[in-house]
Parts: sequence; structure tokens; C-alpha cells
Amino acid sequence: MFMICKDNQPLSIVEDAGFKYLMKTVSPNFKVPSRRYILSKIFEKYDAMKEIFMEKLKNVQCFTLTTDIWTDIQTRSYIGVTIHLVDQYKFNAALLGVYELDERHTSEYIATKLVDVCVEWNITKQKIVSVVTDGAANMTKAIFWKKKHILCFAHKLNLVAQNAISSVSKLTELISKVKNIIKWFKHSVVASDELRKATNGDGKLIQEVATRWNSTYYMLERFTKLSKIINDIVHKHITARSMIFLIL
Repeated sequence: MFMICKDNQPLSIVEDAGFKYLMKTVSPNFKVPSRRYILSKIFEKYDAMKEIFMEKLKNVQCFTLTTDIWTDIQTRSYIGVTIHLVDQYKFNAALLGVYELDERHTSEYIATKLVDVCVEWNITKQKIVSVVTDGAANMTKAIFWKKKHILCFAHKLNLVAQNAISSVSKLTELISKVKNIIKWFKHSVVASDELRKATNGDGKLIQEVATRWNSTYYMLERFTKLSKIINDIVHKHITARSMIFLIL
């Protein structure tokens, strides 16, 4: 159970041939439990730990909640709620839960989900000193304790950087061209292989992530570092994107 939870392993690991062989070698007489048995024990452990943590919450006078929404690769949406507190002069944080969202992400629906979490964990309004979210309109409106709402600093900083970048037309044009070249490398097995060989396997290009301004910086930094090699490869292929000229 500890190994599966600690390492984020799938429950099916107990049915894998390699794992069974390992256990047979380490302890021939040990019978590997089924995935169903492991799952039931994990639920039992969760219930026990939940009771312990809820008892701890009773003795804490104030804490902060943070929440965010994201979508997985199968386009299913989830909301996560985390609690932060100080207990006996030590900072503690715990994930209260990750809940699937099966309706439109309206502020009313999000607010209902947050209330349900508070009820589940016996969290009272009086003990909450702040609720931290990003600046999305539905999240901002969903926080029912307006005076305790704090916008995430990292999110605000990201917006400042993105707005600054978008205000410089030549810079956005440059970034767009770099992204197109990197995209071409990602879709060309031949070009990617040439890049790896030319950099001894240490020349992977970085693609920008729209929600993280620093990823734009890392993308340009890596592109600049490998610009001479990229230039040589691009000029070998007719289908490649036009190379940009950098003054270093």
C-alpha cells in the first residue's frame, strides 16, 4: 500500500509478472494480495487518516484554503481543494480532495462544490482566514467570503508577464516563429534525430506552455543556445520552417 501510494503506482502492479517474480525471489512463501484487496485496504487507510486529520482541525483556530480547476487528457474536469494551517508552530498542508465536475463551471456550481467540501470536513466559516484562487471570473465570483478572497500571486505575475510580452508586436512575432520551428522539429522524426546526434542527446527543444510565462523564457533560451545547430538542420530540409536570424 505504501509503495503504490508513495510512487503513484497503478493497482495492477500486483498482477504484473515482473512484480510477482520479484516477490517470489524476495519471499517465496508470501502470497501477493489482489488489486481488489489492496484497494479495500487503501480506502480503510484513507478513512482512518481522515478521522485523525479531522481531529487535528478541531484544535486549529484558523487556516487557509486554496482551490483550482484543471482538465485531464480525456477532457474531464476536476476541482482540487487544499488546506494550509499551523499546528504546534509547524506549517501543515493537506489535500482535502479532488472532485470531478460534471456540470458547466458556473460560479454557482463551483461555490456549491466548495461548500460541500467544507461540510464534509466540518470546516466553519469563522476559522477560514483566506481562500486563494486564480483570477478566472467564475472562480472569483464563486468565493462566497469576498473579504477573505486572495488572488494567487503566481497567477497574477504570469498575467503581468504575458500582457507585457503581448504588448510588443515584434516580440510576439519572434516567439511565434520560434514556436513554429520547434513544432516542425516535434513533427519531424528525421530532424529530431539529427538534433539529438548533433547535441549528443542533450539538445531537446522546449515548447512554450501558454499558462506559464517562464516557459517562454526557457524556450527562447534553449533555442538561442542551439541556434547554430538548428540553423544547419533547417537548411537541409525543404519542408522546414524558415529560420530566423539571431544577433548573439
